[in-house]
This record gives sequence, structure tokens and C-alpha cells, in this order.
Amino acid sequence: MLNEPEENWSPENFLHYIEVDRYRGGVCTGEYLSRLHYLEDWLYDNDKRGLVEDLTRDLAAKAFRTPRTK
Repeated sequence: MLNEPEENWSPENFLHYIEVDRYRGGVCTGEYLSRLHYLEDWLYDNDKRGLVEDLTRDLAAKAFRTPRTK
């Protein structure tokens, strides 16, 4: 929604973006399964629609060093 011109900011438009983000395919059907309840489902659906980018595979290939504690 931040990419929208400020004059388009409205409660109705805000609710539209919430629906696009939180529901499978961006549509609330009123059924339990249309809601993306789990992070994995949310990430898969929003990545598939180009709203986010799943970096899991890119990050999994990198080694992370954790500081040692005494």
C-alpha cells in the first residue's frame, strides 16, 4: 500500500491490501481454508504471486558463524 499515492489511502483500500496479503490467491472466500494461517503457506502463496521473495534456499547455502561463549 505504501506504493499507492497518498490520496488513494483509505480504510477500504487498506482492507483490500490486508485481504490480498492474508488470503490464498488474494481472495477471502469466507471459508477457513482461504486464510493463510501458517507462515509457510503465506510465504509460498505470496511468493508465487510476486508479492514477496522467498530467500530460504539462498540463505540455507551460506554458513553462519555464531560467537562462542565462555
